[in-house]
Amino acid sequence: MAKMIIFDYGRTLYDRETDDFFPDAIPVVRTLAEKYRLSIVSVSPADEEESRIEALREQGILDYFEEIVFTASGDAKSKGYEDLLRKVGLKAHEVVVVDDYIIRGIAWGNAAGATTVWFQNGKFADLVPNDETGDPDFTIHSLSELPKILDQSR
Repeated sequence: MAKMIIFDYGRTLYDRETDDFFPDAIPVVRTLAEKYRLSIVSVSPADEEESRIEALREQGILDYFEEIVFTASGDAKSKGYEDLLRKVGLKAHEVVVVDDYIIRGIAWGNAAGATTVWFQNGKFADLVPNDETGDPDFTIHSLSELPKILDQSR
């Protein structure tokens, strides 16, 4: 059973195209925080980290996230997941990774043994899972689908 949900930030919780959170991101985070530990692992330029933290604070959801790990590059994101798991004392099979980019988050989660949820939308929606990434356990097109999927897989 999943103990923690690890979200990507950009294009998963936050819509870079509209420069705002996805409409269902805030209520979904609040709902999931009632049952799960939540964290974020995301690629972020160093000069945007504080504004991302502030955006979470302004929406009233910052405190729902136990840990927030920003990495400088996509290549470092795998290490970010591993560092997070060590810090929170969990194994990969105890977490769910929710990401829009199949090549990073979903690929890491599949390789590590986590449950993976591909938020198939926006810029990376047309990517196709392959032998290197593996298939996600679930595919959603709206974050509001996530609580129901997680309840069914409990």
